[in-house]
Amino acid sequence: MHSRFIKISFWVLGSLTLLGCVAYWGLFVLPQNKINDVEAQMEAQGVPMRLVDLAPEAVPEELNAAPLYLEAYHLLESLTLEGENLFYYKTGYGVEKVGEERLEGLLTLLADPVYAQAMALIDEATQLPYCQFDLNYHLEAHEIFVPHVTWLMGLSSLLHVQLEVKLERGDASELTNSLARLNGLALRLGDEPITISQLVRIANIAIYTDALAYALSMTEPSVEFLQEVQRQLSRFPEEVIHSGWMTGERIFYLDYGQSGNYYDENGIGITDIWDNSSSLSEGMMCLTAALVPVWDKLYYYEHMLEVESTFAVPYAQIDWVQYEQRLAEVPDPFFFSADALDMRQLLESMPKAKVKVQLAKVAVALHQIRLETGAFPDELSEHTQLDLIDPFVARPFQYEKTEEGFRLYSVGPNQTDDGGVKERKSRKDDLLWSYPYMKQ
Repeated sequence: MHSRFIKISFWVLGSLTLLGCVAYWGLFVLPQNKINDVEAQMEAQGVPMRLVDLAPEAVPEELNAAPLYLEAYHLLESLTLEGENLFYYKTGYGVEKVGEERLEGLLTLLADPVYAQAMALIDEATQLPYCQFDLNYHLEAHEIFVPHVTWLMGLSSLLHVQLEVKLERGDASELTNSLARLNGLALRLGDEPITISQLVRIANIAIYTDALAYALSMTEPSVEFLQEVQRQLSRFPEEVIHSGWMTGERIFYLDYGQSGNYYDENGIGITDIWDNSSSLSEGMMCLTAALVPVWDKLYYYEHMLEVESTFAVPYAQIDWVQYEQRLAEVPDPFFFSADALDMRQLLESMPKAKVKVQLAKVAVALHQIRLETGAFPDELSEHTQLDLIDPFVARPFQYEKTEEGFRLYSVGPNQTDDGGVKERKSRKDDLLWSYPYMKQ
């Protein structure tokens, strides 16, 4: 009887050991081997595998505008009234978002000598060719922090409000300087291969072009003013957004997804889960946390490689049906949600920056024609020296001369002509530039 029990125990233990080995091979070794093959192939092709591989070359310290912008931001942040700082009185950008109750407080702070000091720093920064913040690219991606993107966007939105407030009161004395400052901020962050940096760059470009549209509508621009604006617009590169942003997104997500903080918002990392477990169910979290990085990484690699190949073509040539099918075929990972894998919203945002700059260039040219001939042209095609092609559809922008001025717009990411309307609920997303000015 005792001998039989030993044999049964031996076979049970052997079976469990064999099952464990098979499970370990299937759950860990096999997917890790696939990951190793993918990474080896990518490295052989020269694909960046670390953020440091995307880091820009260091710029001369005396030509770097970053310290000046940060000093200006902190000066402005120190401006307070009734316990609130300047950025409280500037909520969002645009006078209508500030509200009358905060407008008086804002005007008081704008008249403070400290504000003038900050503007002098921004003017100095605007003249410098580089703006490079120390992102510590040598660190792991999840250890990199980018608070400066919020500061730069805060400066842009504040300058936009100042411009609108002054023009509302008929004061255009600082208009050229204000636009130059906004233009300088819109040109920054272009060398950072971080998605949030590029999204803030897009936002700052939108703030600058919106301020320009408002200025052209509220004033009668002179030849000299339009020439200065043309010079500002010519500073934007052909490709407005960093070409490596998608690679940076892949590297960041893969690193962040495998960091301890990803699994527990309270700070319990993978190595701490077992020690902090008080029950069997909590103990199983340890096994789950060990499984997740391998499978998530494999799924994410498979998906991102498909995405990168899909979006290697111009936006207008993307097959969205095929993209959705590919996304649906990717197995649902444990922690990388479908939202994290779906890059469509990001990919739709990237061409917007180029479109905003293109529309601005065309609008300035239209105002120049009006100065020369006394009227806006009837057809946009009369001026073929400009880039009139909408990147979203590879067709000319929509243009309509109106009784008061004109409407110029891109059909936007949905690639459908919605008549120049942008409305989130109905998913209309045309990008409009109109004269007189119309806020989208």
